Amino acid sequence: MRYGLPYQGSKNKIAENIISILPKGKRLVDLFGGGGAISHCASLSGKWESVYYNDFNPLVVDFLRRAINGDYSPDKFTPEWVSCEDFLKKKDTDGYIKYVWSFGNDGRTYIFGKEIEKVKRIIFNAVVSCDTAELTELLQKPVKFSGLTYIERRAEWRNFCLKNINISTPPLYSDRKNIATAKPAKPGKPAKHGKPARRNTLRFIP
Repeated sequence: MRYGLPYQGSKNKIAENIISILPKGKRLVDLFGGGGAISHCASLSGKWESVYYNDFNPLVVDFLRRAINGDYSPDKFTPEWVSCEDFLKKKDTDGYIKYVWSFGNDGRTYIFGKEIEKVKRIIFNAVVSCDTAELTELLQKPVKFSGLTYIERRAEWRNFCLKNINISTPPLYSDRKNIATAKPAKPGKPAKHGKPARRNTLRFIP
């Protein structure tokens, strides 16, 4: 399971380890919440009645609040292509654009290089809008999707790539250990995830 927002320095991969070694209590205060991975994981663990999230950055706070409200759920939200020009114009006022459309979610640089931006736009339009004409022309191979939502079509595109495009993993990354498998520094009972406690809430510190 993934926790929190796409955010540089996210603790998504180690959130469960961190939560497992923290003591139970009435409330957990996440003072430097960042992308909210710890607050999200804590809310699902059932170890605290309330989880308080706080961060100094107003854009990421607003982004997280909108995500919790369901503003980005597939039944409400259809993403639109954001060009490099759009990114530079809006990144300082829109948390979604700043962190989702930036390289490594750093909030500063555009996610794609100039030489591949056009190709990525073609793929985006095919997956999100089912406009596959340019993609078919680019690949010289017919591309069709059967998924009703862009989430389903994204999975189809991934499978298409695995079957039709030769992708290799550089040795530098193939030998890297997954930090999520690292054992916590102190022994602790793993947090239980799944259905949140009935009284469990996520609140924002004003």
